[in-house]
Amino acid sequence: MMFSNRQLKNMIFPLIMEQFLVMLVGIALAMCLEWLSRAVIFWIRFQKGKWKTLHVI
Repeated sequence: MMFSNRQLKNMIFPLIMEQFLVMLVGIALAMCLEWLSRAVIFWIRFQKGKWKTLHVI
């Protein structure tokens, strides 16, 4: 046997943690991109001024 079970666990654990951290960074980037795109859309709609003529009930 080339590696014991303990050695294999010690080698695999950092790889799993790395994947978890990459996933967290990806989620954070996706959220920031979504917030930025939403802000740009709202800013464009705000600048057009059509909201000023909207009548509610």
